[in-house]
Amino acid sequence: MTIPRIPGFMMLALLAACRRDQATHTPRTDPQLVLPQPFPDAARVEALAQQPVAPLDPPARRIFVEQWSLHGPGPTRTAAIVADDADATALASLAAPGQRVTTAMGCYARELAAFVQQHDAQPSDDLSSWIGGRCGVGHVMPQVLFHRVGPRTASRLDPAKDGEALAPALARLGEAVDLGIGRFDDGKDARLVIAGAPRRVTLDDIAMTAEDGRVTITGESDAPIGWAIGYATDGEIGVSTCTPTAARRQGPRAFALSCAVNPKDAQARIEVTIAAQNRLMGTTVADVWVSPDGSMPTAWTAQRFAVPAGEGERDASAWLTAINAVRQRAKLPAWTHARAQSDRVAALLPHLLAGGGQSASYDEVALAMLAGWDVEGVIRDGRLALSAVPLEVPLDRKVSAALSSPTFRSQVVSSEIATAAIAVHDMPAAGVSRLGIVGYSLFVDRDYTQAEQQFLDTLDADRGSRGLPPVVRAGGPRDRARMAEAAARVRKGESVPSEELQGLLDHFSTATGQTMRGAIFSTLRLDGFRPAFDGPLALAPQVIVLVGIADWRPPGAAWGQHVIYVVFAVPGDHGGGAAAQRL
Repeated sequence: MTIPRIPGFMMLALLAACRRDQATHTPRTDPQLVLPQPFPDAARVEALAQQPVAPLDPPARRIFVEQWSLHGPGPTRTAAIVADDADATALASLAAPGQRVTTAMGCYARELAAFVQQHDAQPSDDLSSWIGGRCGVGHVMPQVLFHRVGPRTASRLDPAKDGEALAPALARLGEAVDLGIGRFDDGKDARLVIAGAPRRVTLDDIAMTAEDGRVTITGESDAPIGWAIGYATDGEIGVSTCTPTAARRQGPRAFALSCAVNPKDAQARIEVTIAAQNRLMGTTVADVWVSPDGSMPTAWTAQRFAVPAGEGERDASAWLTAINAVRQRAKLPAWTHARAQSDRVAALLPHLLAGGGQSASYDEVALAMLAGWDVEGVIRDGRLALSAVPLEVPLDRKVSAALSSPTFRSQVVSSEIATAAIAVHDMPAAGVSRLGIVGYSLFVDRDYTQAEQQFLDTLDADRGSRGLPPVVRAGGPRDRARMAEAAARVRKGESVPSEELQGLLDHFSTATGQTMRGAIFSTLRLDGFRPAFDGPLALAPQVIVLVGIADWRPPGAAWGQHVIYVVFAVPGDHGGGAAAQRL
């Protein structure tokens, strides 16, 4: 599933180093800091909503069961181990370069063969994801490419006879694919299933048990990464955000996230979403199962979260009521319903589903939904979450199915989101409802201390990957008050960010007698922002840093944007390190 997220469109404006005896008060204009917001204007959004919906491929029918147990051994690691049994060798002979047959995908194919044989349908998304994770696949939503049922002898793959039927499905998946082949024999007939999962990233091996309550996900994308973020489930409704850590690999395609899991949980799920540089939308690229308490269960049970709604209710209002029940349990304020924007999202959701997740049209529709032209207030952030949930089951089962995804959870229990647009698109032929929720946080007075520390954590991880120590974090109450005054002037339109940063450089240079350096980072989203650090901030042996985050809405923009002020000193630039520490 592609999870749309607005990336950190980043503009870095390095200002000249400023010393007490050479400070300047030259005003600066800020056209270089105005981010080119990617949203279509209101007229284009209306036009998109009015267009005919492209036909969807007939979806596979899914059935929702209460329990499932593995029909064979489950691995202890998420790892790409090449399978070498007779069935795997036969499948490998048909695979294209870059397509590999793995034991993990063989486990998944075996379970799907058993499920289809018993139910004549595929499992629900939450169960399918569990099977993939428990089998150690690591990739997102494996899919059935080919299956047949017959006598035991007919369940064997014959490359000469089956190659022609299988070739189109293998070609559609592309070259970077993990494949699996599995069979299930119920004593009467045997079913053969071949499954595949696109390999959007290369994942390093991951132990399915957590050490000290943390799991590290590392790997490499096939393109430079613009931003990366991960989430892990915690208990029934909790979720934790993974934090960046020093990458095992080097370069702009590498990622490394450390994810906290609850040591009391028998099972937990971790999802990682990344976006390529200059790519508007992010894609969920990893879906990992772990057993934090080490019990390694091999059985799954459908969860049910009690909600105050009738059994037959499944419209947007019922979902809002259900989500607010989850938020109440999490001791969070209820969302308000952005009704006008919900109507807009409902009109656009069928177009989004028809877009296929990787096309330019998909991006444009997702951005039209996120733009929020019908939302009251100045938007600080927006997130679009999609889920496929059971159609003809009670709402408590639907809610729990959606909450099985930590990425979806992170939206539902976000302390930042204040209002939401919700749309439901039923797909009776597949037995599912497609749920789209766009949550918006608005610019209000807020404390950015945690976000500032996360920014510095990202900087420290970057420096750590270069073999350099963390920065020295500076800033007392008076310093923060001065930065808050600067931010307030920008918010009121009395100044622009670069003028305020210049003023901060002048002030701290005068106060310390040291050479001060400054930078401005600007991003639409703070969550998952992955700035490109360079120069002394990233390369100097020792750096003393003060960071302040504020907001700014350029005239006529759909959203406001975040501005990150960075004031820093490099000991030895001028004077002594002790004076520089007075930042």
